[in-house]
Amino acid sequence: MLNRPTVLVVGASRGLALALAEEYCGRDWSVIATARGPSKELEALASRYPGSLEIETVEIIDAGSVCALREQLTGRPLDLLLVNAVICRANEATPSTGGPPLR
Repeated sequence: MLNRPTVLVVGASRGLALALAEEYCGRDWSVIATARGPSKELEALASRYPGSLEIETVEIIDAGSVCALREQLTGRPLDLLLVNAVICRANEATPSTGGPPLR
């Protein structure tokens, strides 16, 4: 299990990212999938791949939530990062316009 490659899939509660999480589980990768809240589809996938899929709750637009995930994953090397998340409803606080930095 420790020798398997690891992928972090951000925004995996549905759609394309959920399908990518499923594909990597099927290829025997260790998959860390994030969602903003409970996802029946993601939980069903975790029950099909109990040794491969780990679900983490993260609100990608909340710096504190992202920092907490970073701390939790400290020391765990990632082989691949897939980010399929965020619909920007108010873009006045983006990194390009001086939004709050991620510590």
